Amino acid sequence: MHEGTPAMQTILAGISDIIPVHLFSLFTHAEMQYLMCGSPNIDLDRLERECTYESKSKLSSDSVQVRYLWQTLRELTDRELVQFVSFCKGSSRLQDSDKLSITLIPERKDNRDAFPAAQTCFFQLKLGPVYTSQAIFKQKLVEAIFSSSGMDLQ
Repeated sequence: MHEGTPAMQTILAGISDIIPVHLFSLFTHAEMQYLMCGSPNIDLDRLERECTYESKSKLSSDSVQVRYLWQTLRELTDRELVQFVSFCKGSSRLQDSDKLSITLIPERKDNRDAFPAAQTCFFQLKLGPVYTSQAIFKQKLVEAIFSSSGMDLQ
């Protein structure tokens, strides 16, 4: 009946190194979950608004690849959108401070069909070459996000 007690005490000790235990009573369980884990809902408008583009790759919100990205993300199901965030971040939930960074994979002859890639430590998406259509971009992105094992604990 109490087999989880030592593990819970260890977790509580770790959390109390960051947040004093006496402050826990100020929050509801839902507020604590949000503070610790982030939101399960993905606000795509906020993500797009606060997104940064790597300057040296000359990307902007007007770049073809970036337009394909936001159009594709708006077409994804909730499940696919969660998988996208997990692909880019390593976790399926977003904190208020999370800002997606977008960069380009350097284009070479041998990577014209490259898949988008991610650097989860930096919440960074690396876009491949300019695909011939948004439909091809969507296919590549969906395949990439579902081929990744991610780091989320299931």
